[in-house]
Amino acid sequence: MSDRRTEIAQLVGIDPRALRDLKASLVDALVRKGVLVTLHIGRWRARHKLDPEDLGLDPSTSDAIFRSIELGHKLLLPRATLDQLSRLESKGRANLARHSLDTRIGSFVPADGFPKFRETHEQLRAQYLAVRDHLAEMASALKADAAARFAQAAREIYPRVAAEIGRDEFVERYVDRALAGWPDAQETHRSFRFDYEVSYVPLSSELASEQARQAEIQQDLALRTELQRHVAERRRREIDDFLTGIIGQLRGIVYEAVTAAIRSLERHGRPLPATIVSLRRLIDRVRALNVYGDCDIDSQISQLEQALGPRRRRCRITVPPLEQALLRLQDTCKDAVSEAFAVEPLLARFSAIDLDGAHDAAKEPAARDTVALLGGIGA
Repeated sequence: MSDRRTEIAQLVGIDPRALRDLKASLVDALVRKGVLVTLHIGRWRARHKLDPEDLGLDPSTSDAIFRSIELGHKLLLPRATLDQLSRLESKGRANLARHSLDTRIGSFVPADGFPKFRETHEQLRAQYLAVRDHLAEMASALKADAAARFAQAAREIYPRVAAEIGRDEFVERYVDRALAGWPDAQETHRSFRFDYEVSYVPLSSELASEQARQAEIQQDLALRTELQRHVAERRRREIDDFLTGIIGQLRGIVYEAVTAAIRSLERHGRPLPATIVSLRRLIDRVRALNVYGDCDIDSQISQLEQALGPRRRRCRITVPPLEQALLRLQDTCKDAVSEAFAVEPLLARFSAIDLDGAHDAAKEPAARDTVALLGGIGA
């Protein structure tokens, strides 16, 4: 065991040999504070890849062009409709990102922030499915509109094509090719998804029990020994990855926001209204996502809030205290961004986490790996 590990174990007041168990207990305590959320957003894309013929080009004589240029897509639905759907999809993913920490095992949403995530998701889902219902109702009219648009495009392209067929036949073939594979109203309706799936994070104690049972069924001693070695290594890696993910990402979020605020302060000599709004949102987000009880971040976020002054009362913000609070936060979070984040030096800071509940998990029946809580809205 390294001297550094011995030093850390002494800091937290445990036997050095128990350091790995402490890390496992820490993960168990954290995963009880939230769930994994997976989004399932998708639909009929309503676009076909452009062929050279669609632009009046001859592939056999324009090979050099197509080695350097990638053609775009034919839009089967109005651009405004496709843009509206894309915006709602982006908002749905941004909503999850705003309320979660991105870990190696998925998007970890703290229990306190889950209701806000769900509320916004439901609102976006209602808008998304309203567009779906409108498309299903207007399917015939939309297809006729698309046919008219492609017919007009074909008439404009025809003069540039050395075709041996008449214009009307060219237009008919062009439209038929563009609309090939257009789904019926029911297929379009079924293709839309805007749901989420919620899962438990498996406790390390549950994983250990499950993996122990897997090892017991192996009769061959050599195979059992090898399996146990791989299981132990995977468990250690998963624990480190989970801690590294949630600690490093939150500090990265703080670092980026604070650095942008410092640059704005240096440029303008005062905090702009947009900067103040951004910092207040950062404070709210950190408090929602700080599930592991990082005392340094919590204390400095409180100092930043004090430097900004009351939210409901307009008052002049004094620059020096604000700048000092920002610089302290930037310095605290810098390591999480500039280098690989080490887990062990942080263990002494997590006294606020209730590890008793995590130790109790060892007495509970083992669970399967990741257990689904519910299939998501509309599932």
